[in-house]
Amino acid sequence: MAAISRAALRNTTRSVSIPKLAGGLLLLAFVISAAYQLYRSTIMALPAYDAFGLSSVLLYSCALAISWLATTGRRWATWLAFVTSMLWILLGILFYFPTITALRVFGPIDWAEGVLYLALIFAAAVLLALDLLGVSLTPSEK
Repeated sequence: MAAISRAALRNTTRSVSIPKLAGGLLLLAFVISAAYQLYRSTIMALPAYDAFGLSSVLLYSCALAISWLATTGRRWATWLAFVTSMLWILLGILFYFPTITALRVFGPIDWAEGVLYLALIFAAAVLLALDLLGVSLTPSEK
């Protein structure tokens, strides 16, 4: 009996849609980013960039809403999440790192948040692009 249930467990496939996975990565990226921004707001080393006010709340709300919309799998939501992901990546590469690293001494937490944030968004953008191209991912043949 135990051998049957182990074999049944091995043959069970679990699946998640690409948009749901991408949306989850985006949600995780923005939750980490918001937590980091709250942490930075307690330090207030650079008040112009470290404040967590109404504009930050609105920005994170929009980002989280777009991330959640991506999980729905609707084509327009996938496009919206893909385009905004590309914009967030460009903003991180062309503005955040050149501007903020020049003004602030980055410690391990700062580097970890910045790299993890961009990596999660990049991974989500790749998944969204695959979905828009009609590519489906399948498990290996092991």
